Amino acid sequence: FRPKKIIFTNILIAACIVMFIITCIVGGFGVIKGLTNGVALELGANNRLYLQAGQVWRLITHAFLHGSILHLLVNMYSLYIIGKEVENLFGKWKFLFIYIVSGLCGSILSFTFNIDTLSIGASGAIFGLLGSMLYFGYHYRTYLGNVIRSQIIPIIVFNLMMK
Repeated sequence: FRPKKIIFTNILIAACIVMFIITCIVGGFGVIKGLTNGVALELGANNRLYLQAGQVWRLITHAFLHGSILHLLVNMYSLYIIGKEVENLFGKWKFLFIYIVSGLCGSILSFTFNIDTLSIGASGAIFGLLGSMLYFGYHYRTYLGNVIRSQIIPIIVFNLMMK
Protein backbone atom coordinates (compact mmCIF):
# COMPACT_ATOMS: atom_id res chain seq x y z
CA PHE A 1 0.00 0.00 0.00
CA ARG A 2 2.84 2.40 -0.78
CA PRO A 3 1.71 5.83 -2.02
CA LYS A 4 2.06 6.07 -5.79
CA LYS A 5 2.58 9.09 -8.02
CA ILE A 6 -0.79 10.33 -9.30
CA ILE A 7 -0.54 10.86 -13.05
CA PHE A 8 -3.67 9.92 -15.00
CA THR A 9 -6.13 11.58 -12.63
CA ASN A 10 -4.40 14.90 -13.24
CA ILE A 11 -4.20 14.32 -17.00
CA LEU A 12 -7.94 13.50 -17.19
CA ILE A 13 -8.85 16.59 -15.17
CA ALA A 14 -6.64 18.76 -17.40
CA ALA A 15 -8.20 17.24 -20.54
CA CYS A 16 -11.72 18.02 -19.29
CA ILE A 17 -10.75 21.59 -18.44
CA VAL A 18 -9.13 22.09 -21.86
CA MET A 19 -12.27 20.71 -23.54
CA PHE A 20 -14.41 23.09 -21.50
CA ILE A 21 -12.25 26.01 -22.67
CA ILE A 22 -12.61 24.79 -26.26
CA THR A 23 -16.36 24.47 -25.68
CA CYS A 24 -16.44 28.09 -24.50
CA ILE A 25 -14.50 29.22 -27.57
CA VAL A 26 -16.71 27.27 -30.00
CA GLY A 27 -20.02 27.97 -28.28
CA GLY A 28 -19.32 31.40 -26.85
CA PHE A 29 -18.78 32.13 -23.20
CA GLY A 30 -22.50 31.79 -22.49
CA VAL A 31 -21.62 28.08 -22.37
CA ILE A 32 -20.33 28.69 -18.84
CA LYS A 33 -23.99 28.79 -17.75
CA GLY A 34 -25.17 25.99 -20.03
CA LEU A 35 -24.12 24.11 -23.15
CA THR A 36 -26.47 24.11 -26.14
CA ASN A 37 -27.33 20.86 -27.90
CA GLY A 38 -25.80 22.01 -31.20
CA VAL A 39 -22.40 22.75 -29.69
CA ALA A 40 -22.52 19.54 -27.64
CA LEU A 41 -23.23 17.47 -30.75
CA GLU A 42 -20.53 19.27 -32.70
CA LEU A 43 -17.91 18.51 -30.03
CA GLY A 44 -18.81 14.85 -29.45
CA ALA A 45 -21.84 14.38 -27.18
CA ASN A 46 -23.20 10.84 -26.94
CA ASN A 47 -26.42 10.44 -28.94
CA ARG A 48 -28.13 7.29 -30.18
CA LEU A 49 -28.75 8.53 -33.73
CA TYR A 50 -25.15 9.61 -34.25
CA LEU A 51 -23.81 6.37 -32.79
CA GLN A 52 -26.05 4.34 -35.07
CA ALA A 53 -24.70 6.39 -37.98
CA GLY A 54 -21.23 5.06 -37.12
CA GLN A 55 -19.78 7.84 -34.96
CA VAL A 56 -18.58 5.47 -32.25
CA TRP A 57 -15.90 7.91 -31.07
CA ARG A 58 -18.73 9.66 -29.20
CA LEU A 59 -18.64 6.79 -26.68
CA ILE A 60 -15.39 8.34 -25.40
CA THR A 61 -15.55 12.03 -26.31
CA HIS A 62 -18.74 12.71 -24.36
CA ALA A 63 -16.89 12.03 -21.10
CA PHE A 64 -14.70 15.10 -21.69
CA LEU A 65 -17.62 17.47 -22.29
CA HIS A 66 -19.56 19.18 -19.52
CA GLY A 67 -22.78 21.12 -19.74
CA SER A 68 -21.87 24.05 -17.49
CA ILE A 69 -19.16 25.32 -15.21
CA LEU A 70 -20.99 23.79 -12.26
CA HIS A 71 -21.18 20.40 -14.01
CA LEU A 72 -17.45 20.60 -14.75
CA LEU A 73 -16.53 21.63 -11.19
CA VAL A 74 -18.60 18.89 -9.53
CA ASN A 75 -17.27 16.16 -11.80
CA MET A 76 -13.65 17.34 -11.59
CA TYR A 77 -13.83 17.64 -7.80
CA SER A 78 -15.25 14.10 -7.66
CA LEU A 79 -12.59 12.84 -10.04
CA TYR A 80 -9.86 14.55 -8.02
CA ILE A 81 -10.99 13.07 -4.71
CA ILE A 82 -11.95 9.60 -5.93
CA GLY A 83 -9.50 9.33 -8.82
CA LYS A 84 -6.38 9.94 -6.78
CA GLU A 85 -7.47 7.31 -4.25
CA VAL A 86 -8.23 4.70 -6.91
CA GLU A 87 -5.03 5.48 -8.82
CA ASN A 88 -3.07 5.17 -5.57
CA LEU A 89 -4.77 1.90 -4.57
CA PHE A 90 -4.74 0.12 -7.95
CA GLY A 91 -1.86 1.82 -9.80
CA LYS A 92 -1.95 4.13 -12.79
CA TRP A 93 -2.60 1.57 -15.55
CA LYS A 94 -5.36 -0.28 -13.71
CA PHE A 95 -6.88 3.09 -12.80
CA LEU A 96 -6.88 4.14 -16.45
CA PHE A 97 -8.39 0.79 -17.46
CA ILE A 98 -11.16 1.12 -14.81
CA TYR A 99 -11.85 4.71 -15.87
CA ILE A 100 -12.08 3.97 -19.60
CA VAL A 101 -14.13 0.77 -19.23
CA SER A 102 -16.48 2.49 -16.77
CA GLY A 103 -16.88 5.46 -19.11
CA LEU A 104 -17.65 3.12 -22.02
CA CYS A 105 -20.17 1.17 -19.93
CA GLY A 106 -21.84 4.44 -18.91
CA SER A 107 -21.98 5.45 -22.59
CA ILE A 108 -23.51 2.16 -23.62
CA LEU A 109 -26.12 2.35 -20.85
CA SER A 110 -26.97 5.89 -21.91
CA PHE A 111 -27.23 4.73 -25.53
CA THR A 112 -29.47 1.86 -24.50
CA PHE A 113 -31.94 3.78 -22.36
CA ASN A 114 -31.98 7.25 -23.99
CA ILE A 115 -33.40 7.66 -27.46
CA ASP A 116 -33.49 11.38 -28.19
CA THR A 117 -31.29 12.84 -25.47
CA LEU A 118 -27.66 13.86 -25.37
CA SER A 119 -25.23 12.47 -22.85
CA ILE A 120 -22.15 14.36 -21.68
CA GLY A 121 -19.89 14.27 -18.65
CA ALA A 122 -17.55 11.99 -16.76
CA SER A 123 -20.18 10.65 -14.35
CA GLY A 124 -20.22 7.09 -15.73
CA ALA A 125 -16.46 6.79 -15.35
CA ILE A 126 -16.58 8.33 -11.87
CA PHE A 127 -19.25 5.85 -10.78
CA GLY A 128 -16.98 3.07 -12.03
CA LEU A 129 -14.19 4.44 -9.85
CA LEU A 130 -16.58 4.47 -6.90
CA GLY A 131 -17.47 0.85 -7.66
CA SER A 132 -13.80 -0.10 -7.68
CA MET A 133 -13.40 1.59 -4.29
CA LEU A 134 -16.38 -0.39 -3.02
CA TYR A 135 -14.73 -3.59 -4.24
CA PHE A 136 -11.40 -2.62 -2.68
CA GLY A 137 -13.04 -1.67 0.61
CA TYR A 138 -14.91 -4.96 0.74
CA HIS A 139 -11.92 -7.04 -0.30
CA TYR A 140 -9.64 -5.41 2.30
CA ARG A 141 -12.31 -4.82 4.95
CA THR A 142 -10.18 -6.36 7.68
CA TYR A 143 -7.60 -3.59 7.12
CA LEU A 144 -10.00 -0.73 6.51
CA GLY A 145 -12.55 -1.33 9.25
CA ASN A 146 -15.92 0.21 8.47
CA VAL A 147 -14.72 2.56 5.71
CA ILE A 148 -17.26 1.00 3.31
CA ARG A 149 -20.20 1.83 5.55
CA SER A 150 -18.98 5.20 6.78
CA GLN A 151 -17.44 6.70 3.62
CA ILE A 152 -17.75 4.78 0.35
CA ILE A 153 -21.46 3.84 0.40
CA PRO A 154 -22.59 7.33 1.52
CA ILE A 155 -20.61 8.89 -1.37
CA ILE A 156 -22.22 6.47 -3.85
CA VAL A 157 -25.73 7.17 -2.47
CA PHE A 158 -25.11 10.95 -2.53
CA ASN A 159 -23.93 10.82 -6.15
CA LEU A 160 -26.89 8.68 -7.19
CA MET A 161 -29.26 11.18 -5.58
CA MET A 162 -27.55 14.03 -7.46
CA LYS A 163 -28.07 12.38 -10.85
